[in-house]
This record gives sequence, C-alpha cells and structure tokens, in this order.
Amino acid sequence: MGSSTFAQRILTCYARSTGGYGGNPGGQIQRSTTTKTTVPVGVKGYLDNVIGNSKDHKFHMTVNGKDLPLTPVKFHEEQKLRGGKSAMAVDMKGVAGKVYEIDFVTSGGVVTDGKIRKINGKAL
Repeated sequence: MGSSTFAQRILTCYARSTGGYGGNPGGQIQRSTTTKTTVPVGVKGYLDNVIGNSKDHKFHMTVNGKDLPLTPVKFHEEQKLRGGKSAMAVDMKGVAGKVYEIDFVTSGGVVTDGKIRKINGKAL
C-alpha cells in the first residue's frame, strides 16, 4: 500500500470528489479542531458516504495508476476476524462491465482497508 494508509487515501478520495473540505479548491485536506466529522459505520455506511459525495455517484479505486469507477451490486455476509475486526466482500461493477469482488476490512465499524480479490469471479 505504499507510504499512505488506506484511511489517508479515503480522505484524499473524499476531498477530490467533493472539492475538498470546507469548499477548499484543489482538494487539499485541511484539519480543523473546531469541525466535527461523522464517520460512517460499517462497509455499507462507508460506501453510501463515499458514493453519495462523489460527483458521478461511483466508488473510485486506483488500479495500476488508473481510475476505476465502480458501482456496488452485491454485499456478501460480514465475517468476524480477530482483534475486533470484520471483513465484508462487495461485488462492484466497473463501467466496462467487469465485476470486481472487493474485500473491505473494518475495525470498530470504520473501514481500514480494501483489496480487489476477484475479477469476473476469478481470483487474482
């Protein structure tokens, strides 16, 4: 995942899709001690928030340096992991018609990671 964490990439994605926090043009993330941010709970809440705030109402991932706009089509059953974490797979359809199965990991109800596990039903 490189030097940036999944959560940092989510904030950057959110900032890009909404024009930045507080109307900040250029999408730079600004942190404020006076602003309260509501963190969506669970994978469904997270996706609803990201998709609802994107200009094209799609979830965007960067794959091999290219933007991949996705639309959720099926939520799999949540799996409990160790250490208070959970995982949920979500089938998402790309604009070219491919279906990507993405595994999202949550900790305390907050999405902390996401990885593509299958493309058109074939494991990577």
